[in-house]
Amino acid sequence: SAFAKNGEIIVANGAQEANSLGLTSQVPTREIYLSSGPTRVLHLGKRAVEIKHAAYWQLILGNEPSGMAIRALSWLGPEQASLGIVKLKKKLSRRAV
Repeated sequence: SAFAKNGEIIVANGAQEANSLGLTSQVPTREIYLSSGPTRVLHLGKRAVEIKHAAYWQLILGNEPSGMAIRALSWLGPEQASLGIVKLKKKLSRRAV
């Protein structure tokens, strides 16, 4: 689920979404999530997980494939988004949306 216990929306960032959707082979080195709550860093043992406040348009569709696609395309940027859309059209048509 994209919701934390306190009602805060938390989702993966665009780089993670692009990787999970097969739009890039780059694996993010830092764990960064987007949130409707405040920006902060959570320390889990030796791991540091960044939670960054994000605009509502990046969060509204949560962990649905369409929300993942929006964040991935935003991360890809205008130059690569058209190629990303072609790849996503094939991939998302096979998934339940």
